[in-house]
Amino acid sequence: MAGKIQQFDYRQSMKNKQFEVFHYRERRPGSLEVHHHDFFEVYFLLSGEVSFRVEGRTYTLLPGDILLINPQELHQALIDRDTIYERMVLWIDRGYLAELSARGMDLGACFDDRLPTHTNRLHPGKTQRAEMQSLLEKLASEFYGEDWGNNQYAEGLLIQFLVEVNRLALAGDKHRPTEETDLVDQV
Repeated sequence: MAGKIQQFDYRQSMKNKQFEVFHYRERRPGSLEVHHHDFFEVYFLLSGEVSFRVEGRTYTLLPGDILLINPQELHQALIDRDTIYERMVLWIDRGYLAELSARGMDLGACFDDRLPTHTNRLHPGKTQRAEMQSLLEKLASEFYGEDWGNNQYAEGLLIQFLVEVNRLALAGDKHRPTEETDLVDQV
């Protein structure tokens, strides 16, 4: 399974007690209802026409965009079914993220909706997007691999990826989405 695209799994619970990473590509994707879960989610869009609703806000995504979803936040992907829909998804257990953060830096800062710079959607530049995609692909390869040290290597890649996400998230307003609507305002 290392480095391979997986068949979409509709489950919304973690099997691993630390983190899980998925790479999905579909021609005619199904859909999930509005849902939430008890872990952090990082969603990285690779291709497709997708809007994503998070807690009443709708984000129109571009390939390379990253969504940060907190535990218990209601969310749903709204997918144009005429395009190939490809994404990578990272799930991180709350306790595990706290454990990693206890080592000297708050790797969960990017999820902190109390910070003035917080947004669910990040839009990395071309170079950073390629680096982040490469990190996620390596992470998936190590997560599913069976080589010596793959668990430790995967954890190192996870930390590196989260540092990059936090740098982008904490950069502030220059990464705020331009196409964002508030459902409450619409009502």
